[in-house]
Amino acid sequence: MNPNSVQILVEAHRSNSSISCTVHDQDKSRAVCHELTYCPFQEELEKVGFNLYAIDGSRFENYSSEFFLADIVKPEKVQIHKKDEGDKKVVVSWEYPQSWDHPHSYFPLTFEVKALKNKHNCNHEVRSDPRTPNHKVPHKGSYHFFTEETSLQLNHSTKKYVFCVRAKDMYCNSPWSEWSAMYV
Repeated sequence: MNPNSVQILVEAHRSNSSISCTVHDQDKSRAVCHELTYCPFQEELEKVGFNLYAIDGSRFENYSSEFFLADIVKPEKVQIHKKDEGDKKVVVSWEYPQSWDHPHSYFPLTFEVKALKNKHNCNHEVRSDPRTPNHKVPHKGSYHFFTEETSLQLNHSTKKYVFCVRAKDMYCNSPWSEWSAMYV
């Protein structure tokens, strides 16, 4: 198929709702769909049906998928902040992404938190110490745990750490955000 001559059509549907879709004029690989009766507080009972049609001369292709919106929502990266508390203590905090729905008490996120020795990056695997509640103590010099909290107090030493946080919807098996990192 010649990308310049391809005509792309997109439709989305759900039996109890009206969904309109448009394909981006310049970038035909992008489409935006808007559910006209969308309510973020309403539980999804039915999947969205999505069809993509590609037409190039006499060639026709059709791709279809069904999904719950909650299963494909991926939070943006979180923002990390560091505050020196003196006495070798540092508070590291992070915020919900600005694009995440409010109130956060109704749309909570779970955070995966790692504090790794400076020579590692956020994708480094760290085993949590199963003997500790919520795994908030170092395991071989590194932290790794899951939490709904948005801050952590660290005892600051001369060792340098890379502090990593990512988020996902607490109630859905949706994708994790990209890692956010800060050197502490």
